[in-house]
Amino acid sequence: MARQRARIRGLREGDACTKYFHLQACHRRRKNYLFAVTHNGQTFSEEEAKADIVFSYYNDLLSSAFVRQHRIDLSQLQIPQLDLSELVAPFLLEEVAQIVHESPTDTVPGPDGFNGAFFWAAWEVVSPDVVRVFHALWEIDFRSFHSLNGAIMVLLHKTVAPTGLRDYRPISLIHSIGKMFANSPHHVKNDF
Repeated sequence: MARQRARIRGLREGDACTKYFHLQACHRRRKNYLFAVTHNGQTFSEEEAKADIVFSYYNDLLSSAFVRQHRIDLSQLQIPQLDLSELVAPFLLEEVAQIVHESPTDTVPGPDGFNGAFFWAAWEVVSPDVVRVFHALWEIDFRSFHSLNGAIMVLLHKTVAPTGLRDYRPISLIHSIGKMFANSPHHVKNDF
């Protein structure tokens, strides 16, 4: 009940220019602001320097290539073959609608500002565009997906008093279309 009351108050006063809104925004900003970042014994306090060091640290960490040491030849195990032809078929409108309606409605919106509740409520209006996006992803037609490829990265404290970038956990807020596509039952194409 407390969660519902807080949600109702947030809906009533959260988007309006009220004292409640400004108190919440100031509190979140103070709580989440990184005044200085320590990395390799150096402390960075200028905004541009902090952004550069955080970007390079996580870019190096997340973009390192994985080299497989061993391979398993599954054909030698004589496992029965399954008919997976349905996994390479294009998406149907009903499948995309099912994916949208199974998406959680109370998640945090990503860079696009939408969550599952929006797509659920506006499905009649947005369904042709969402289905078109799913078809483009299935056909590996990525010409206009540069904006969907972006994400907002948020750093969460792992410890009470973080001393370096290793003491933060990066959380990536991706676009809602990417979330839905990742949750689709057959987002794998036969050449992957």
